[in-house]
Amino acid sequence: MVSSARLAMAEHCPPAIGSKKLPIVGLELARRRTGLACGAERADQVVTSALCCKVTAVLSFLATSEGQLHLFKNLMNSINIVIVSIAGYLLGAISFAVIVAKSQGVDIFKQGSGNPGATNVKRALGAKWGNLVFALDALKGVLAAGWPRLVFEGDLGLKLGIIGLIAAIVGHSFSVFLKFRGGKGVATTMGGLLAIMPAVLLIGVLVWAVIFYSTKVVALASILFAVSLPVSAYFLSGSSDPRFALGLVLGVLIVLRHRSNIARMFQGKENSFKK
Repeated sequence: MVSSARLAMAEHCPPAIGSKKLPIVGLELARRRTGLACGAERADQVVTSALCCKVTAVLSFLATSEGQLHLFKNLMNSINIVIVSIAGYLLGAISFAVIVAKSQGVDIFKQGSGNPGATNVKRALGAKWGNLVFALDALKGVLAAGWPRLVFEGDLGLKLGIIGLIAAIVGHSFSVFLKFRGGKGVATTMGGLLAIMPAVLLIGVLVWAVIFYSTKVVALASILFAVSLPVSAYFLSGSSDPRFALGLVLGVLIVLRHRSNIARMFQGKENSFKK
């Protein structure tokens, strides 16, 4: 009975269907072509047989030790991505600007721009506390991007570090502890870049410093810092490297988070540190 069923399946399967993959998206095309040659009923039989061959091939592969190892690796990679993403988000969601400001009896949301970030803390409480918040926010980026690179080797560690950093920036910008409010993410980005691509960070910091000390406008310096990231990553790593994609994503995120600053700059109302 089994042998006859296999013979029937082999008869209806197109040539090499048992040894080569037949894309599912091509089954409808196969059905139409076969329908023209031998009728709709025959076409349905061939398509059904092709599906059976496809399922049989997949099950046969999974039954081997190689297939089981492949399945296990995919499962572990998915688990690792989830763990790194959750850890990065929760780490980024800790708002040191709010914590430090509250320790000094200040509601940072009611001060200056109302943004819970290092720059606003510096305006409200002075350079000492603003620099502390900046350092702590940068540390979040270092940890979120750094620990996956220590635990996992090679390309996997790099990719998980990138995922961890992006998650931390999202957590910093849309903190679950602050009803999805947050800072701009510049300090956290700098910390993460230190762990992933320090040369790109160095170029970005130089751009930031030149713009800030010539204009005294932090928002403008931060926006041009963001623009420099994908540009320098492209020239240092190439367009196919995941670090270029990271630079592009980070650049877009930072610029989008500065939309209100851009509007104020066009209106001539942006805050600055000019005396």
